[in-house]
Amino acid sequence: MKILVVEDDELVAHALTAVLTNHNYAVEVAVDGLAAWDLVQAFDYDLIVLDVVIPKLDGISLCRQIRAKGLSMPILLLTGRDSSHEKAIGLDAGADDYLIKPFDEEELVARVRALLRRSGLVSPPVLKWGDLQLDPSSCEATYRQKHLSLTPKEYALLELFLRNSRRVFSCGTILEHLWSYEDLPSEEAVRTHIKGLRQKLKAAGANSDLLETVYGIGYRLKPLEKRAEGAEEAEGAEGQRSRGARQVTSHKSLLIPNSEFRILPTHHSTLSAVAGIWHKFKPRIAEQIGVLEQASAAVSANNALSPELLESARKEAHTLAGSLGTFGLAQGSKLAKEIEQMLKGDRAVLLSEATNFCRLVLALRQEIEQKGEAGKPQADSEQPLLLIVNRERSIAQQLTAAATDRGFRVAIANNLDTARNKLYQEHPSIVLLDPDICSRHEESLSLLAELKQRQPPVPVLVLTEQTDLSHRLQIARSGGCTFLQKPMPAAQVLDAVAQALENAPHAEAHLLVVDDDPKILAVLPALLNPWGLKVTTLEDPRRFWETLEATAPDLLILDVEMPYVNGIDLCQVVRNEPRWSDLPILFLTVHHDADIVDRVFSAGADDFVSKPIVGSELVTRIVNRLERIKLLHRINQVRATNNVESENRCKLNEQLQSELNERQRTQAALQNSQALFAGIVAIADDAIISIDSNQRITLFNSGAERIFGYSAAEAIGQPLDLLLPMRFATAHRQHVDEFGQSPNSARRMGERREIYGCRKDGTEFPAEASISKLNLGGKTVYTVYLHDVSDRKQIERMKDEFISVVSHELRTPLTSIHGSLGMLASGLLQPDSPQGQRLLQIATDSTERLVRLINDILDIERIESGKVKMEKESCDVTELITEAVNVMQPLADKAGITLSVSSLPIQVWADPDRIVQTLTNLLSNAIKFSPSGSTVWLSVELGARSEERGARETEVERTGRAGNTGEDIQNPKFKIQNSNFSDPLAPCSSLLTPHITFQVKDTGRGIPADKLDSIFERFQQVDSTDSRKYDGTGLGLAICRSIVQQHDGHIWVESVLGEGSTFYFTLPILQAKSSREADNSLTLTPPSLLTPDSSPLILICDDDPHVGTELQTLLEHKGYRTVVVHSGQEAIASTATLHPDAILLDLLMPKMNGWEVMAKLKERSDTKDIPIVICSICAPSQSPLSQNSSAWVSKPVDENSLFDSLKLALAKNARPVRVLLVEDDAELAELLLALLKSHNIETFLAKNGREAIRLSQEIKPDLLILDLILPQVDGFGVVEWLHQHDRLYSIPLVVYSAKDLDQSERNRLKLGHTEFLTKGRVSPQEFEQRVLELIGQMTQSKPHDASNDK
Repeated sequence: MKILVVEDDELVAHALTAVLTNHNYAVEVAVDGLAAWDLVQAFDYDLIVLDVVIPKLDGISLCRQIRAKGLSMPILLLTGRDSSHEKAIGLDAGADDYLIKPFDEEELVARVRALLRRSGLVSPPVLKWGDLQLDPSSCEATYRQKHLSLTPKEYALLELFLRNSRRVFSCGTILEHLWSYEDLPSEEAVRTHIKGLRQKLKAAGANSDLLETVYGIGYRLKPLEKRAEGAEEAEGAEGQRSRGARQVTSHKSLLIPNSEFRILPTHHSTLSAVAGIWHKFKPRIAEQIGVLEQASAAVSANNALSPELLESARKEAHTLAGSLGTFGLAQGSKLAKEIEQMLKGDRAVLLSEATNFCRLVLALRQEIEQKGEAGKPQADSEQPLLLIVNRERSIAQQLTAAATDRGFRVAIANNLDTARNKLYQEHPSIVLLDPDICSRHEESLSLLAELKQRQPPVPVLVLTEQTDLSHRLQIARSGGCTFLQKPMPAAQVLDAVAQALENAPHAEAHLLVVDDDPKILAVLPALLNPWGLKVTTLEDPRRFWETLEATAPDLLILDVEMPYVNGIDLCQVVRNEPRWSDLPILFLTVHHDADIVDRVFSAGADDFVSKPIVGSELVTRIVNRLERIKLLHRINQVRATNNVESENRCKLNEQLQSELNERQRTQAALQNSQALFAGIVAIADDAIISIDSNQRITLFNSGAERIFGYSAAEAIGQPLDLLLPMRFATAHRQHVDEFGQSPNSARRMGERREIYGCRKDGTEFPAEASISKLNLGGKTVYTVYLHDVSDRKQIERMKDEFISVVSHELRTPLTSIHGSLGMLASGLLQPDSPQGQRLLQIATDSTERLVRLINDILDIERIESGKVKMEKESCDVTELITEAVNVMQPLADKAGITLSVSSLPIQVWADPDRIVQTLTNLLSNAIKFSPSGSTVWLSVELGARSEERGARETEVERTGRAGNTGEDIQNPKFKIQNSNFSDPLAPCSSLLTPHITFQVKDTGRGIPADKLDSIFERFQQVDSTDSRKYDGTGLGLAICRSIVQQHDGHIWVESVLGEGSTFYFTLPILQAKSSREADNSLTLTPPSLLTPDSSPLILICDDDPHVGTELQTLLEHKGYRTVVVHSGQEAIASTATLHPDAILLDLLMPKMNGWEVMAKLKERSDTKDIPIVICSICAPSQSPLSQNSSAWVSKPVDENSLFDSLKLALAKNARPVRVLLVEDDAELAELLLALLKSHNIETFLAKNGREAIRLSQEIKPDLLILDLILPQVDGFGVVEWLHQHDRLYSIPLVVYSAKDLDQSERNRLKLGHTEFLTKGRVSPQEFEQRVLELIGQMTQSKPHDASNDK
């Protein structure tokens, strides 16, 4: 028996496997729920041992899933949870038993045996087959009381055969039963174990063939010979459970080979049908014998045997050899076969053995005449067995007497134990059961269930006096198929028995038989039809294909030798057709020689049967083939019954069962609905409160508990006033009373005023609520749905405050700008006058303030909403501080403030731009609020990150800690010292992540203690006038806090009024490079401004390849691009195509010399301006310098001379830098054009994306300044087009847009050297400065000067 163990604990799984294997169970292990479910679906198990807590799919869910699929194998839950509640959950999920870890081996095995016994898999207690016995409870096997020492696999093999004593097992089926799928051996292992078991049985005194081999099928127990009359047949118990389609005994099988058969009435006529066929073909057989006698006479006449007579005699002998044995004439078949062999042999040999030949023909004639009637076909024919389970002897005797005349054998059992023994030993065809045989009605019903579970099921008729509906339902559910009411005459009972056997379901398969022998074609239907096999016969193989298509058989039977087309050719034709490639093919042949057998199987046959046909062997092989490829389909044929009363009872039972099922479904749906409603109410976030007509609470869900603070037990039964402020209680009561009298079923509360609730702690909160009512049995139930809107109200207040402050902050500078520019525009004041200049300055300052305010608002909104992603990378702290101080140094100088800075050589993981923004905001505040002549300190300390700030020193002199111990980094305005000091302010709680602490200290006015936290909120300042006095927006510290929090840091301030403030923030120190984020976020070094396509292109023309190669190597080493040609014609063509920046030209070349090339190039408008440097062996004095050339270099070439000449030629032809500005805003475009043209930069303007693409091709700009939001084609589309261009894909690019870009968008926009400037954050002046720096770098990025390369 196979057991599945589902256990994720490897030790427990091994222990269970060892224990169960020791008791001869086959064990498979699954380590998680999903793997177990896959195994349960793929294989059949007799029992499952299931842990509850397993990964992927827990044991309880797996148990429910198994039961939902309709699988009924026993389940034993094995777990460490021992509470009664856990046990109840497991058993309700479908488990059959529950065992607590740690388990006792003896108890485990006992529970396993009990579950298998309860499921009907371990009955009877002792399995017997003749003198062979096996006791499953003690795992012992004996033969004639002699103990058999068996291995576990030999024991399991013997148990399998004893439980299925009449079944033939193939090697594959045995493997599936006794081995787990993980360690499945080859079929040779089965043969080895069979051999070992046979040897041990033989040693104990058993016959060596007790386990016999069925050729072509497998192994089985050898059938026992019947003993003397009256002796009990010792047959092994056959297991009542089959393994689906794997067993021949399955309910899907057509029949049980070599087993008892349910004898249908048509089966009794089998022998007479065969006899009739014999008489029908007896004249034909006489004719065939006559042909053989003619041949015998001819042989006796010495050489008078004609070829035609020889062939006819051979054919008739072959036919007789195959057919006579089928009719019981085995000796006749043998004689015909000898005659055929002689006729097939050499003619001379036949003549020499004429006497022997004549003797064989005479013996064949005598054999047929002596038999007269056909022998009985080799098939089992026994009467159906009726098992009567009844303790009333009179009824049993009456039925026994009447059954003999009706063709039934009868076995009687007067108790359940006897009934079970006979059930497994005698295998009855049908059972007549009286449920009153046992005082406990449940045990009788248990026997009914066992009979129903047997494969195939045994029909059961129930004979009882109890006729009430409930009793009938119990019988029907337990498996009873016919209900008979006592008293009933014996004849009527037997009529019902016969009817039940007639109606027993049987399957039918369709066979096509192709044979040229009409006797075989006649006898096969008579042999096979009683077994449920429909046979179509075909004598002429020429009509084979249309017959095959018309009949669509489940199996094909072919003869080997036939006229016109032999069976082997037909088999090959079938196998070549995809539709019939899987059709089972069985050959009938009288030949046994190896050559014929090899040809048959090579053609694609599945099996062959030797003639003469043995009925039982033929049926067994047919069923084996049909079942193996699963082409046999069970067709349930239920014959119509003439018993109207029985039909009405069935309909009534079905109707009652349907009504009962419908009622159960309705109840289950109602329960599910109630459970769903209760679950929804329980988990709702809002408060759901029900009150009765007296306004007392009857329902208080978890949402109400959370909002009000009362538990359900505290609230239920209390008046609703408990949840209301006292001032609203009376009004609320009146509102509920009025609503109760109104026709509306629901109403929103507080439509004209806000409503409030009162928590358990006495605090009030605003709420929204609605109320509904429902009349139940004359009583009104009210339900209130209440939602706490405190958070929403707070958000609305913050929104209103934010809009108020922002509108004020925006309108103030706008008013100044509007007023100043309005007075200047009116002409009342001249712009050049002092008052006019002052108004312009006010407008400029207000504009800058407005831009800063808008940028700060946008920054904090984007940062806090997560729209701005921190582009983190490895940053050096010293470089961050240097950049921040460089930005703030002008402001410090203007205010007369000294900056004192100390740093540490540490790397941090941060967004450098955002950290510099934080430092500049803090330094700006410190400078603004410090008196002139004072010092602002910026320092960095090692520290330990903590989730709580902890206690910190109230006053520490930060400047003294620096110690000036590090190496100085020189700066003309300030000094940064790499310091080495600890962090005395570090929190004293446990360390979490290494970090550093930045500190900005000033000696300003200080911050009051009650504002130390609020100043980090939006628009919060110490004094409301600070925004005008110190030109601030009130958003700087809020932005700093958002940035620091996005870096997993903290920011806080410590301050003493009148003495100054110190701001702190922390950043994590860069961890090891295994950090995944670090690996994914490393930035690449930006490309050089001088890209390969922007360096000068030099065309080298020289007829000597070696010289051309040397010049190419020399120029490319210095950064030039080169193209080499070797003739004047090639030089002219390449120049027209490539437009090089300069040409290096040899003079002495064949066909077209250098002078002719220069003349041709100067004639063309597109090449006349390209500078030409002559590179010739001729000296300039020998060949005067032409006007068409720019310089002369003599061979052998001097490097310095070559590069000086090229530099001079390129300088004469150099063009100014070209900038393409792409901007659709006309006013901004006009401003930027004016800025660029003021520096004599050749600038072109494109107002949309399409125009930008066109101008890029025409002017080939050196720098592209690009806005992204453009009409027709946006900036992304322009860049994508430039990426495809062979010369513009790497030009330098400045993206100047108001759009915030993430990293993926920045990657899409990269061409050559790419920079990103944001409108609003970068002023026009800063834009001008950055563009000029880029252009300066571009003009300096040229190939190395040879003079500098000594």
